[in-house]
Amino acid sequence: MKKTILLLFLSYLSFAQCHPGDVGVLTSFYNTTNGSSWFNDDGWDKILNFFNQPGSNPCSYAGVTGISAEIVGGFYRVTKINLQQNNLTGSLPTTLGGLTQLKEIRLQNNNLGGSIPSSIGDLSNLTTIELYNNDLTGSIPSSIGGVLTLTKLSLQLNHLTGSIPSSFENLSNLKYLLLYNNELEGPLPDIFDGLTSLEQFNAQSNQISGTIPPSLGSLPAINQLQLGNNELEGCFDANLSSLCALRGTIRWNIFPGNTDLINPFEQFCDTGLGECICPTMILLESTVDDIASGTEIYEAHQSTGYITASNQIGTTADVRYAASHIHLNPGFSTETGAVFKAETGGCN
Repeated sequence: MKKTILLLFLSYLSFAQCHPGDVGVLTSFYNTTNGSSWFNDDGWDKILNFFNQPGSNPCSYAGVTGISAEIVGGFYRVTKINLQQNNLTGSLPTTLGGLTQLKEIRLQNNNLGGSIPSSIGDLSNLTTIELYNNDLTGSIPSSIGGVLTLTKLSLQLNHLTGSIPSSFENLSNLKYLLLYNNELEGPLPDIFDGLTSLEQFNAQSNQISGTIPPSLGSLPAINQLQLGNNELEGCFDANLSSLCALRGTIRWNIFPGNTDLINPFEQFCDTGLGECICPTMILLESTVDDIASGTEIYEAHQSTGYITASNQIGTTADVRYAASHIHLNPGFSTETGAVFKAETGGCN
């Protein structure tokens, strides 16, 4: 009986084929990353000739450099790409999202340029993205926030611009978020309440600005945090005191080089100096309170606080008011395109 089962299994393997969709994506990948110039492209001729070979031609990706596969639905499906330090140049194909069974992609230490394709967000089984130490440009696709299985995202040492996507709030399984030495800008999004598994977050040496979101102190698993050499400013929310527990670790210097912070973070931990004061009243009633652009957050006390506003919010502004009571008086307006939220809540 066991011999029969083994023979049936081996027969099943012998008739399994590479999925034509995967082969098409890999062919594009080879071409757009200049595969003929890779240090090692052994076995890739099987992929490039797949559609030219007659008959069923069973295929398992055996011997194809950097490719691992598993049988899913009667086909060999690509589950891992590991071509790190292999002289990949050019850019990633826009069709990358067609590898729907992909779990890991490791292309670090190459010379890839261009942008990260948004279709990477279609890879719903992905756990690992390692694209660090390349020449990637453009923004980080917000679609990555939909890859709920992701545990590691390593994009450091590139030339990425734009802001950290707010969609990352959904990545509750993410353990490692490494974005350092890029050209990221804009504020840190207030997303960290959702990153309950995050252990390491490094976004140092970018151009990230604005205040430090309170939710950064709500990371129960964090053990390494580095945000130095950015353009952060303002005070420290009381919730950030939880980060003082990192004192004595090799990652203690969380905010060095952010010269516009009201006090050094170490001093906040030792004495409380630099802590944000939670107001009970915020008045936004004159033209100097108008917000033409950028991201602004106004918070009054969550139990007794009032925000009274008659200011104007411009087209490219992203503004949030949070307090126990919010009054929008005559004269208050938001231009078309502006993002405005008024929420019950606030600081304490």
